Amino acid sequence: MRRENKKSRFDASTVATTRQVRGFLPEEDRCCTPEQFCLDLSSTPGSPWNESATKVFVDDFLSVDIYACRNRQKITGMFRKHFRTLQRQYKKYGIIDANAPTTSNGSSSSNPHATAASSSTGPSANPGATSSNAAAAVNSPTDADKEHSRQQRRYTLFHRRYRIALRYDYLLRHTRILQRLGVDGMSSDEEDSGSAYRRYRVARKPWRHPQVTAFLRVLDAMHRRWRSRAGQGSLRGASPRLRFESTNVSIESRPVPGLPRNAYDPDWLNSLTTVQREDLHIDEQLYDFSHHVEVLA
Repeated sequence: MRRENKKSRFDASTVATTRQVRGFLPEEDRCCTPEQFCLDLSSTPGSPWNESATKVFVDDFLSVDIYACRNRQKITGMFRKHFRTLQRQYKKYGIIDANAPTTSNGSSSSNPHATAASSSTGPSANPGATSSNAAAAVNSPTDADKEHSRQQRRYTLFHRRYRIALRYDYLLRHTRILQRLGVDGMSSDEEDSGSAYRRYRVARKPWRHPQVTAFLRVLDAMHRRWRSRAGQGSLRGASPRLRFESTNVSIESRPVPGLPRNAYDPDWLNSLTTVQREDLHIDEQLYDFSHHVEVLA
């Protein structure tokens, strides 16, 4: 749903408007697409719009052939349970107001419950203090929230790369190595709080070979092209995050086991003990991380 963490407000493009819901005809088409996923959070999971959105989610979940669960009924139940969680968070934190002033961390400072909350607290020496403190409490993420956000961004990054590989014939052969890398093979990042706009510093994984990083960057470029006017992707919704290389190293990064030898940094491999290398279960068959010339053109 394009949110940084569970306390973030909802992007307007992910919440169906009253006009959209009223004009929806379920017998004609789906209410949304995986790329433009949208829920009616003011209604029930069983409403026509949300029933349609659930089918979109389940179909997309099953199309990404990396999950053990293939039972449509169980996936549907899981999503409906998650819908209720999203609905509670939506009622609590609301939607992003593009016209509202922003705080120093880029979040909207408006609170959908501010009027009701302030009217019930009565007069005070500083009328804005209560709402300001409440907003600060909501908008100040804990360390756990930040870690959750990092994990969510890595999850999103993996699926974005996997889907773009599924989309183009020249990239299809790389879907298997992406599955082997998984979410844990993706670089984490940290928001650059000193920037005037939102961007993220990438933390290098010491165990991952630089050629794997270059390989993944091409997939990112293909995704940006697909989302641009030169491609066929949606121009609506949040743009891909701006990530930039940094000197940061993810020291707590655990290596993904069972990868081809040339997926691991040779200097890092040489620093391991014999036992550590055995635990890694290295695949001695090398992988061709190169891309077709048509992709690089």
